[in-house]
Amino acid sequence: QTSESTGAQERNFEVEKCEVKEESFQDVPEVESSKTPSQYEVFQSSNSTKAQVEAIESNHWKNVLTEKQRAEFRTLPDSVRCEIGLKLKGSDRGKERFVQFFERYLQRDRQTHSESDYYFETKPAQMQMTGSSTGYKVNGFQTRICTSALYNRSFVGTVFTNKEGAENSACLIFFLDEEVSRIKEKLVPASKKVQLYVANKIFGSETKKRLVEHGFILKTVIEEAKQELFSLLRAEGCRS
Repeated sequence: QTSESTGAQERNFEVEKCEVKEESFQDVPEVESSKTPSQYEVFQSSNSTKAQVEAIESNHWKNVLTEKQRAEFRTLPDSVRCEIGLKLKGSDRGKERFVQFFERYLQRDRQTHSESDYYFETKPAQMQMTGSSTGYKVNGFQTRICTSALYNRSFVGTVFTNKEGAENSACLIFFLDEEVSRIKEKLVPASKKVQLYVANKIFGSETKKRLVEHGFILKTVIEEAKQELFSLLRAEGCRS
């Protein structure tokens, strides 16, 4: 009998303890949050579409844009598509065009190019004079281009009386190559052109203002938007 009564008292004590704890929580008053409104709450108060509100809640900059602006990232804009490929006219295949090719192939400004990408090797050479019956030769130069960044290949031009002509001759041989021609036709547009298109054509001043108001960093958004357009370009078969 003593053990039974003791067990009952212990059970009653446990119940009473639980009830005291439960009541103590009920007595705690709720503390009102002092946090500032989130991007989602601020944007929700405006006349925005449900998709835009959900996008801001997930912190996605794209849906701060209008529907027309968002469409620019679903299909490649014509103004960007027309910049695909490196257009060459006539004898416009010299060293300047060669450097432009690699600016777009490497997606880097020429200031960052190095011998690990490509280099010109020009050496003295002799050339046979045309129409000479005696085999008369003159001194000149011959250039070999090594394209480390493009399958580690080399392209040798003809002998010219000056170094500039020798370099341009090697560039001509480069552009006449079948594989280079295929790449040239599908080169992505210059990185700066795509960036300017995003910054000025897609993101107008009002859009930039809205993005900043919602806490986005413009430089980061423009870079991400540029990369999205490059993804569309690669889907079109562009090369870089």
